[in-house]
Amino acid sequence: MPLTPLSAFQCLNPPPQKNTNMSNENPIQIKITDEKLALVYSNHIRIGHAPEEFVLEISSVFPPSGTVISRVAISPAHAKRLLKVLAENVQGYEEKFGVIKEMPIPFNLGDVNQK
Repeated sequence: MPLTPLSAFQCLNPPPQKNTNMSNENPIQIKITDEKLALVYSNHIRIGHAPEEFVLEISSVFPPSGTVISRVAISPAHAKRLLKVLAENVQGYEEKFGVIKEMPIPFNLGDVNQK
């Protein structure tokens, strides 16, 4: 079953829990263009961090080359929420489809040049 933009948004932005500092205002309406709705395949993500942010560099690697698709900076608090929701989604996936078999990375990136 394909992931709809609404369900992807809900996964990353669950409804506020009781006893939070969030206001009771209406939820923010997120707009997305048709261009952004298109999915892009990624099989490699590099993550770095500084005191104020985490940087996710999302790539598609098909040897002998690869391409950086996007670089995204997120706050440390959002990185922690992402970690939690990703763990919950992996658990749900494994409950439905079986344990995900961990495999070695099928390519050697060596030193990644920044060109």
